[in-house]
Amino acid sequence: LVRALRALGVISFASIAPFANPEVQAHYGELWRRYGREFEYVNFQFYAYDANTTVTQFLGYYDEQSCRYAGGGGKVLLGFGTDPAAGGLMPGKGFFRACHELRRQGRLHGVFVWAADNSAADGFRYERVTQRFLAGDAPGFT
Repeated sequence: LVRALRALGVISFASIAPFANPEVQAHYGELWRRYGREFEYVNFQFYAYDANTTVTQFLGYYDEQSCRYAGGGGKVLLGFGTDPAAGGLMPGKGFFRACHELRRQGRLHGVFVWAADNSAADGFRYERVTQRFLAGDAPGFT
């Protein structure tokens, strides 16, 4: 399906969005083994991890998922959620330090933001910081 949609010009890239659940990983793992070359990005749901995730843990999760989704065409993107119930490593609690470290290592492929509509009230603060960072600005991150 992805190949057909791409050939028709309906899509220009495709991604998958797994999260750390054994059953979910089994299904996505099989999809990746068969069709991984069809996907440009893996929007791994890092925001589904525990809300008390540290920078060190987060980088470990990134390493684990990068190994799991190696090969194929996909690049694992870092992600955070703006939903108040989101977990993982949040902006303001070390997310951008992790981004900076992965960029330093040449392993930052991009950032996925889940439910950005939740941050409309504050002018999409962290989305704007993310854009500046990805464009090359490197302000002091927390």
